[in-house]
Amino acid sequence: IQSSTATSVIAVGLVNAGVLTYRQSLGVLFGANVGTTVTAQLVALKLTDFAPWLILVGFVAGFLPFRWKIFGKSIFYFGIVFFSLELVAMYVEPLKTDPTMLAALGSLDSAWMGILVGAVFTAIVQSSSVTTGVAIVLISQGAIELEAAIPLILGANVGTTATTLIAAARLDTSARRTAVSHTVYNVLGVLLFLPFLGALGRALQSMGMSGAPA
Repeated sequence: IQSSTATSVIAVGLVNAGVLTYRQSLGVLFGANVGTTVTAQLVALKLTDFAPWLILVGFVAGFLPFRWKIFGKSIFYFGIVFFSLELVAMYVEPLKTDPTMLAALGSLDSAWMGILVGAVFTAIVQSSSVTTGVAIVLISQGAIELEAAIPLILGANVGTTATTLIAAARLDTSARRTAVSHTVYNVLGVLLFLPFLGALGRALQSMGMSGAPA
């Protein structure tokens, strides 16, 4: 479904309904963090070019008289996400020479600032996949460097927990524990990874992944 946020909210709802135990839900939440990376890989492989076809196929599939037509909406909205990222790429191109935009992006040189921006943006758009996709677009356009893109992605992992916390706020204790555990897990993951940002950047650059435009 291309959304760790949706998976996390569903897990919290199932815990509240007694379908999943607190312990079982943690496995689902951890898996959601892995599954959400697939969208980023597809964007990096430039499969966004197929966005119009995905939208068309998803729209048509939604009207077919078969049980699997339920997948039509998933394909349709998946295409919409890709198409939106294509629009971002289109409008970022002229902005990379704009002095104001360059000054704003320059502030992302601080890892903590990048994490904060990534977290806030993700909390607003309710999707870490979108934030990661935007970071990939920005780096492919040469608007930001690799060192600035990585903190944005780390921040996205924190911001994506906001929806789960909001969804669980008025549910039972087990559901709230699940949401808080999700947040703690993601925040600790970022904090544990933070000291290795420099080493990761150097490793990626040594493999030719410097973030320079293709």
